[in-house]
Amino acid sequence: MPNLEELKQHAKEIAKGHKVKKGATLSRNVFPKIDEDIEVLLKAYKITNEVVKNKGYIVPAAEWLLDNFYMIEEHIKDIKHSLSQDYYRELPVLETGKFKGLPRVYALVEEMLSYTDASLNDDDLKAFISGYQSVTPLTSRELWVIPTMIRIALIKKIRDISVHIVESQNLKREAEKWAERLLAAIEGTEEDIQRAISEHDSQIGTMVPAYAERLLKRLREQGSEAASIIRWIDGKLALQGTNAEEIIQQEHQQQAAYKVSIGNAITTLRFLAGIKWEELFEELSIVEQTLRQDPEGVYGKMEFASRDFYRRQVEGLAKEAGVSEWEVAHAAIDCAREFGSNPHAEARHRHVGYYLIGKGRKQLEARLNIKKSFVKKLKHGVVDHPYGFYFGSISLLTAGLFALFYFILFRYGDVTNFWDLLVAMLVAAIPIFSLSIGIVHWAVTRMLPPCHLPKLEFKDGIPPEYRTLVIIPTLLSSEKRVKELVEQMEVFYLANHEKNLHFALVGDFKDSPNQTEPQDEKIVETAIKAIEELNARYSDERKDIFFYFHRYRQWNPAQKTWMGWERKRGAIIELNRLLKGRGDTSYYIKVGDLSALKSVKYIITLDADTQLPRDAAKRLVGTMAHPLNRPRLNPFVPRVEEGHGLLQPRIGVAVDSASRSFFALIFSGQTGIDPYTTAVSDVYQDLFGEGIFTGKGIYDLDAFYNVLDQAIPENTILSHDLLEGCYLRAGLVTDIELIDGYPSHYVAYAMRLHRWVRGDWQLIPWLFSRIKDARGNSAINPLNAISKWKILDNMRRSLLPPAIFLALMLGMTVLPGPVWLWVSLGVLTLAFPLLMDVIGNFLSGSSGAGGRCRAKL
Repeated sequence: MPNLEELKQHAKEIAKGHKVKKGATLSRNVFPKIDEDIEVLLKAYKITNEVVKNKGYIVPAAEWLLDNFYMIEEHIKDIKHSLSQDYYRELPVLETGKFKGLPRVYALVEEMLSYTDASLNDDDLKAFISGYQSVTPLTSRELWVIPTMIRIALIKKIRDISVHIVESQNLKREAEKWAERLLAAIEGTEEDIQRAISEHDSQIGTMVPAYAERLLKRLREQGSEAASIIRWIDGKLALQGTNAEEIIQQEHQQQAAYKVSIGNAITTLRFLAGIKWEELFEELSIVEQTLRQDPEGVYGKMEFASRDFYRRQVEGLAKEAGVSEWEVAHAAIDCAREFGSNPHAEARHRHVGYYLIGKGRKQLEARLNIKKSFVKKLKHGVVDHPYGFYFGSISLLTAGLFALFYFILFRYGDVTNFWDLLVAMLVAAIPIFSLSIGIVHWAVTRMLPPCHLPKLEFKDGIPPEYRTLVIIPTLLSSEKRVKELVEQMEVFYLANHEKNLHFALVGDFKDSPNQTEPQDEKIVETAIKAIEELNARYSDERKDIFFYFHRYRQWNPAQKTWMGWERKRGAIIELNRLLKGRGDTSYYIKVGDLSALKSVKYIITLDADTQLPRDAAKRLVGTMAHPLNRPRLNPFVPRVEEGHGLLQPRIGVAVDSASRSFFALIFSGQTGIDPYTTAVSDVYQDLFGEGIFTGKGIYDLDAFYNVLDQAIPENTILSHDLLEGCYLRAGLVTDIELIDGYPSHYVAYAMRLHRWVRGDWQLIPWLFSRIKDARGNSAINPLNAISKWKILDNMRRSLLPPAIFLALMLGMTVLPGPVWLWVSLGVLTLAFPLLMDVIGNFLSGSSGAGGRCRAKL
């Protein structure tokens, strides 16, 4: 085996001889042709296996093939599924040499395997690729496909050895046949021997090593009886310029070499199956090493997925600018150093990601002198002018659908007067408007890839400066319910066992006509005891992990009942005040050492039926702590104007909840039946950079306190989640999931929907230019246009079911136009989400994953 320095030197020589053909694209018809390899390998396996079944002799290399064919098949499946046609086309292709027309990275791999006889380990890989890149840097795409290219090259090498195995087996079988005939001739006359030799010479010309070795072996087994035939073979071999011992040795050496080669190839395939290529990739990537020079020092602390997202942006920019990826990475670092050195610059401006996926991208594109194509300009125009695109598209589609509707109405209906048209328009308005919005939302999600919010990776746990409190604000109705929630909190802790992560049960009593109830004291005592037991079991001597806070009831003249002030919204507002050191709250029960919570930075709020999966808390904190996601408040109005003060994870439905009843089983996974918990907010996140908050997520304590403490008047809203998300510029984190429950029957679902709809309509005052704050003073409405649209759109969704009912009932009775028109309108509006899902599944995979959230962070 060559040493590492020899490997590096050989790689440098290879790199000097490689010349890439500009503008060349690769087709699967040219490479990798893996289907042909499969046919050859399968044929070799079947032939060899048949020989073994018949207890025949097989060459040593065939044993490796038989014992490891299942593994070879698995690697072939990996090859077929790992690279798409588009991925092949983007690989640089060589212009000259024996690998002309093939990917440069494949040629590199072939040379490496040839030099090492297919035997590889981590050090060999790093040495060879590093040596090559010291002359010619590889693209990120090439580095990513190296394991697949090694697999392809090894499969082709095993295929070539398999061809030899089949040939050797055939030759040895032929030798067996002739050995039997020649030995049979010996038992006859001299004339029989000469006839057999003559027939042999007419069919077998030159004796190749595999054939001669097997023939001699069989004849020598007969001892002196076959001496005359052996002498004849010796003479024949002498005419070929060799002898028996030499040709036997040649065959043994060749078989040994093939055995070693196929053994090395299969061993290397095993090595590839266990390799962590992500780590090797980052160690070898020049782009990665450049981006790690991030002036803010954040890049190297991010999760792998976030770093990979940045690298994909570098790859896309390099392609647009016609320069190397290293040059793009270096330019991004220069931007961060230059613009981040401004005395007024924030941490985000010193971070390289600000120029790759943030508002600074235009500065980087200008530095790279990128000239955009028409398609790119169109797509960037959508991203840069989201309001015009979004509302303009909805308006045009609505006008078009109304025009089509009226065309059918006049063409097939009996329209007699203006009032008929007016009533028809009013009844059809919401379904048509909903169809327009649905089409635009579907188009946006197909046009723009999901917005990826970068995350820090806390390998050593959550740092003290990001201390986080997980809270469950809920009504405590009984001692049994208290025990269930405390057990659930313990499960959360065990699944998210992190330093500087605390858990709190935030309780309220149920509404009551009395200030106190007999069971109140038992509920509180049960909760106190349960929390103290948890702290005794898990907390260290310095800080408590678990806490319990409970509020007393207050008289609400509007509701005419005793209740927790402002219910869940009030519980969170007052908890924030408590954590900020204020004493004017209604929390009269505080269990746990509050000194541990003085430095809390973030709060994760969960509903009572929400599950917190493993490591979800740490990842949420890592997302909030990233410089591009940190909130920056508007200095003039109480609102987050950049970054996010609150993050909403994706919400999944618990399996046990979904299978609890026939109703839940049918509807819990049905897109469109429950728009409040589906991915409609993806559109807002991808296009406008802010999503919809549904009550479960993480928020920045300071931002929440400064923006919302005095923003909302008492007794005005029930559905506070949407409004809080608008004030704090909620971000949707689609790659972190919380698990939620689902109503087990329709009545529970309808009651929940009724609460949400009622809450949505209470937000009407926030559609105007001025509002009243918590003190009753008139103030400028800080909500932007898209936030107001979210309120309107929720109101529109609440009107959709009755609108469809009216369209169906009135359309089939008194409204003008054919009945099928009204039925089609109702059915299409109801079935539209499912229809779009089906179409989307057919089109899945056509859009790239290299999208960004430019100018939104």
